[in-house]
Amino acid sequence: MFGFGRKKNTSPEGGAESPVGDDTSSELAAVIAARDAAWSSVGTVDPYVVAHLINPAFMGGPQWPGLRQAFRKITRADGLAIVASDGLADPDLDDPAAGPGLGAEVYFCSTLFADTPVSDLGRLWPFEIVYEVAQNIASMRVELGPQLERYGALSLSLPGSSAPADWLDEDGTLGVLLGLPVDDVPVSVDVPNGTVHLVGISPLRPAELSYILAEGAEARRDVAERLTRLPTSVRASPDRPSVVPDLT
Repeated sequence: MFGFGRKKNTSPEGGAESPVGDDTSSELAAVIAARDAAWSSVGTVDPYVVAHLINPAFMGGPQWPGLRQAFRKITRADGLAIVASDGLADPDLDDPAAGPGLGAEVYFCSTLFADTPVSDLGRLWPFEIVYEVAQNIASMRVELGPQLERYGALSLSLPGSSAPADWLDEDGTLGVLLGLPVDDVPVSVDVPNGTVHLVGISPLRPAELSYILAEGAEARRDVAERLTRLPTSVRASPDRPSVVPDLT
């Protein structure tokens, strides 16, 4: 599914550091600096990013605001690691002064990322989650900040996920919640002309997804609160138990 490479910082498609060159707008440079500072406060930022060899936007796929599509790995002091989108908040190429793109980057904290080199991240199902969520947001052109302020957390279904069977419902769909904070990760960072929200992703067990689909917003808030109360190490584990009973 994934055709990623890792390249030195010689093109907008990815590199040893975020792309800053002579033609970088001041708005993009400010977003890059704020994003880098935020992730550096969380842990050690890998000097390489995961990126497509050919941008999906050139082949009919979703286009990110600044065109560049990449993902970063951040290793925390507690041994957990985060993979985050890197580009959803890049300013729009046509109007960089309008604000930081879609105003958010999404991330997932997982035990499975910790010992995996950046070059192999694309093989992991938690990476697929970050990738699919980012592409959904780019495709729908959703600004998550206002939505999260209104609803507290958002749910999303990912059909055809490669997650283990015990994470999927009977149709092979994986549910996720967006907007659940992770300890020591800033909720947002301010940049010129706007704010970049760092939006945590939490996969849902089938019983949790079924509960939300059946009961709506109240159930979504309930599941979000229960998940937030779990230790970060438990939430980051692929063996995390369901926080609601399986009624099937």
